[in-house]
Amino acid sequence: MTDPADPDPSEPGEGSSIEPASTDQPKPPPPSLWESVRILLLYGVCIGGLFGIRYIPAVENGVISPYTTFVAASAEFIIDVFGSEVSRDGLTLSGPTFSLIIMEECNGIAALLIFLAAVLAHPVSLKSKALGIALGVPAIYAFNMVRVVSLFYFRWHWPKVFDVMHLYVWQALVIFFAIITWLYWAGLCGPKNKSSAQAHRA
Repeated sequence: MTDPADPDPSEPGEGSSIEPASTDQPKPPPPSLWESVRILLLYGVCIGGLFGIRYIPAVENGVISPYTTFVAASAEFIIDVFGSEVSRDGLTLSGPTFSLIIMEECNGIAALLIFLAAVLAHPVSLKSKALGIALGVPAIYAFNMVRVVSLFYFRWHWPKVFDVMHLYVWQALVIFFAIITWLYWAGLCGPKNKSSAQAHRA
């Protein structure tokens, strides 16, 4: 028996509270060790395959060489827009008292291939991969053009630091930019967004 004055334990009373239902979506589980190894192996296959294709003579002559010429022509155009004295003969950019040859190591292809391999190996949809390529390739090209144009001015105005900027600083910066570009894209297209999309469909 219970006293009618006693509160019904099935009803909330003073000192009791109702916990609101959590609206937080569960966090996606971290990738397993095997999944991480699989992605790394796939990245190795992709980057090895891309660099292998890059050195095929037909690709070298039909894609890489014309692209390097395009980089040199773009640099000439940009420097001319800045009002500086410049002329071009093939891959050679000439200033008032010096000349620079745009070698294939300066065209940014290595950074592009590193980025493309990482995009292709990342476990997202083909649509997301296409978006990454469409956004990342022009971004890396533009950043490399900053490199080429700046090196022209370093050679002109600060020749003593040209070798350091050319061989060490800019080489590292272009690769670093490719990695940062991939990380940004992967953050947009990664598991967080996929879990949100699944939650909206639920």
